[in-house]
Amino acid sequence: MRNISVVGRHIVWTLVASVFLLATTAEQVWAAAAGGLTPERSIRLSDNGASGGAITSGVGSGTNATYRVTFKAATSYTMKGIVLDICDGAGTPLIGDVSCSKPTSFTLGTTPAMDTANNTESAITATGIGSGWTATSVNSGQTLKLTNSTGLAVTAGTLYTFAITGVTNPSTVGTFYGRLLTYTSDTGDIATYGHDTPGSYQDYGGFALSTAQIVQITAKVQETLTFCMLGTTTPPTQTAPTDCADAAATSPAITLGHGPNNVLDAGSVDTNQVYSFVSTNALHGVIIRIHNNNACGGLSVDGGTTCGIPPVFAGAATTPASAMAAGTAALGLSVPSSANVTTNAPYDGDGSLGYYGMDTTTSGANATTTFGSRVVSSTGPTDNVMNTWKFAATASNTTAAGIYTANMAVIATGTF
Repeated sequence: MRNISVVGRHIVWTLVASVFLLATTAEQVWAAAAGGLTPERSIRLSDNGASGGAITSGVGSGTNATYRVTFKAATSYTMKGIVLDICDGAGTPLIGDVSCSKPTSFTLGTTPAMDTANNTESAITATGIGSGWTATSVNSGQTLKLTNSTGLAVTAGTLYTFAITGVTNPSTVGTFYGRLLTYTSDTGDIATYGHDTPGSYQDYGGFALSTAQIVQITAKVQETLTFCMLGTTTPPTQTAPTDCADAAATSPAITLGHGPNNVLDAGSVDTNQVYSFVSTNALHGVIIRIHNNNACGGLSVDGGTTCGIPPVFAGAATTPASAMAAGTAALGLSVPSSANVTTNAPYDGDGSLGYYGMDTTTSGANATTTFGSRVVSSTGPTDNVMNTWKFAATASNTTAAGIYTANMAVIATGTF
């Protein structure tokens, strides 16, 4: 039993000696510092994507990133040098530790640039480090040195920031480390800085950083075009419909005439109207055209071979100089402009003043051609835009009796 007791004491003393040795080693690692950085320190990344991936530019590419360093001075002194050293995930942030290999593909660039726009952090009332600093990249872009012969008078307990642009992140996803050291001279020890030979520095501290997988969001928006032609709502209200889904709207079949039998004569210009609604996300807008099935462009009793009621003003393509006159057989159309949609000549006359048009003369693009005559158009997307299409007709004293008709296709085309 006595022998066992001796062995037990030997083990205890051996353990105590080991603990003392570890404590001594840690003390030696940190002993070179005159001050020390308080826990309030950070490195903010503008982009934490790993470089070299599928995203090759912009956020998520891990390239051209900005690193903003914030630290609190532990002592008051004139700071003339700063070292920022970056270590891979197998290294450590401990100052003076040789375990600090350059992360794969990481680089601060050959000529790091100070980013003056990001040299403050208002959320924690930090201040920048001012101007006059020279940035140098060493160790193949692993280590940044900032030097200033004039220096900056820093105050203990005050937060300071600086930012560097043009950084390329490591190409591996996960943790890597940073080391920060400040110097009271812009020459000497900072000039010969090495991972395990930092020299005589003032304040110091380490950082843990990380790259991560990038959240990639995809959303699909289909091309849309909703268009309709409607009559008024059902009697007795007979008001304009509200949209293409208005269940009370009637079909756009209208009669032009007056009196008990709704007839045309030479004594008046008779009108009636229908309504269009258009919604589209077409980037370059929508064009709405009218196409008359009658080759003669007006109202016909023989399927369009002849038009006893011809297009107004002989189908002139420009805005008419005068109003449509009763007693001169004619068919015309007026579509006042509305929000986001502009009416084209000759349909842009104010129908309330009797100005109407019906283009049948523009080569290849009039109301009787394959794709019809351009009536209204927009330059961008529209949302439930309504236009009133007011048709007008009158007969002459010599217009032959009969039922005059025309089928009008009103066609909306989006330019996406």
